[in-house]
Amino acid sequence: MPAEATEVTRLLHDWENGDESARDDLLRAVYDDLRAIAARRLGRGNVDVTYRPTVLVHEAYLRLLKQRETPANREQFFAIVTRLMIRVLLDHHRACAREKRGGGWVRVDLEDAAANAAAEESSFPDLVEALERLEKLAPRKAEVVKLHVFWGLTHPAIADLLGIGRATVERDWQFARAWLRKELPTD
Repeated sequence: MPAEATEVTRLLHDWENGDESARDDLLRAVYDDLRAIAARRLGRGNVDVTYRPTVLVHEAYLRLLKQRETPANREQFFAIVTRLMIRVLLDHHRACAREKRGGGWVRVDLEDAAANAAAEESSFPDLVEALERLEKLAPRKAEVVKLHVFWGLTHPAIADLLGIGRATVERDWQFARAWLRKELPTD
């Protein structure tokens, strides 16, 4: 589970009020959680495996620092950073796919070859675009998917975090999975 809510919220508040050291303390407080999120995302396949969790965390955090608004609480912080990680990976994926960068070639470590063989059928950009469409249609269902897929939270933890019943999370998850299956291209 991510860093303690009250500590993160306090650090965010201090940062918003101009305390530069709070920004650094915040990164230290949430670093392991962010790295775990990044590792889970990179471990799912269909992302250039040359990208490492540490780099992903640092790039997403740098993008967060460039934003004008400071997240209000832990949940908002992790939601924003998760979205920024997705954006970093999507930008990286698009850059690697450009013809001048070798088209669709992806470097694969031998150890990761087996994991990549079992990778999801959909490409990462397709998943991101489908999630963005789902978010417009059903924001809570999209949030359930992000919390489960990117954060690795269990359905009971998602229910507690969102303040909804477990049965609602289950229904949202089933709907979102079916909707994404229909929306994602199959080869």
